[in-house]
Amino acid sequence: MSNTRPRPGLYQKFNVDRIVGDDKPGEEFFVLSPTHDPIARSALKVYAAECRAVGLTDLANDLDAALERASNGEPFYPPDCCGRPSDPEAGCCG
Repeated sequence: MSNTRPRPGLYQKFNVDRIVGDDKPGEEFFVLSPTHDPIARSALKVYAAECRAVGLTDLANDLDAALERASNGEPFYPPDCCGRPSDPEAGCCG
């Protein structure tokens, strides 16, 4: 990782690979860092409210819980059933 100061503004800073679902032609992603960026947390609070407004209550509740974890210095994503960071490919341990 480079220690150079990033240029200001919007440009591609990350390469993102989808690990669940199918890619859609021309699909792009915008990365936020809620564990380090208070503005990202604010944006995700608005996103959670919009999810709730259109009936995506599970996602909204998950985002609320993730934001609470991040504000407490915990990992954004919940641990899996074994207490490890989530891995959608691995599933639950038995």
